[in-house]
Order: sequence, then C-alpha cells, then structure tokens
Amino acid sequence: MKPLIAALSFHQFFEGFALGGCISEAKFNTLSATIMACFFALTTPIGVAIGTCIASNFNPYSPGALITEAADFLSTRMRCSFRLQVVSFCLLFLGAGCMSSLALWA
Repeated sequence: MKPLIAALSFHQFFEGFALGGCISEAKFNTLSATIMACFFALTTPIGVAIGTCIASNFNPYSPGALITEAADFLSTRMRCSFRLQVVSFCLLFLGAGCMSSLALWA
C-alpha cells in the first residue's frame, strides 16, 4: 500500500502544479479558481475510497466477472474486425510488458 500512496502523491503533486498553472493563466476569478481547487482536492480521496470499496467487494475470478469480460471480447465489432483483434492483442501485450518492466523497476 505504501508504494501506491507514494505514486499517487507524486502524481497528484505534479498534476496540481499543472492545473494551477492552467487556472492562473486562464485568469479565472477568485471564486471559480477556489471551486476548481477544492474540486481537485476532493476527487482523489473520493476516488480512492470508491476504489477501495470496489476492490474489497470485487472478485476478478468470479464467474460473473469472467463472463462479462468474455462477452466484451466476443462482441460483434470485435469478431468482425481482424484488424481490431490484432491491435487489441498487441496493446494487451504492450501493457503487460510495461507493467512487467514497472514491476522489475519498483
């Protein structure tokens, strides 16, 4: 959990700087800038709470989850487009490779 918190804090820190720079350059009034800053400050904790609740109740190996994933891959659009299948599998392997390299690096 500590690496996740560190990564989230690091990401939010720089995202906050970027958002603050955009807000200051856009010349919003003080009330609008304050509302945007408060909304930004609240979205991460709320998202973490929702994700924690879902993760504690979600079993990725349950039959319902597996059937839902299979139904998505068996959709008409996926079956009819060979190019989409190739691109999907290439992106799947690219994502797996990126996650593996992150696991080795972390």
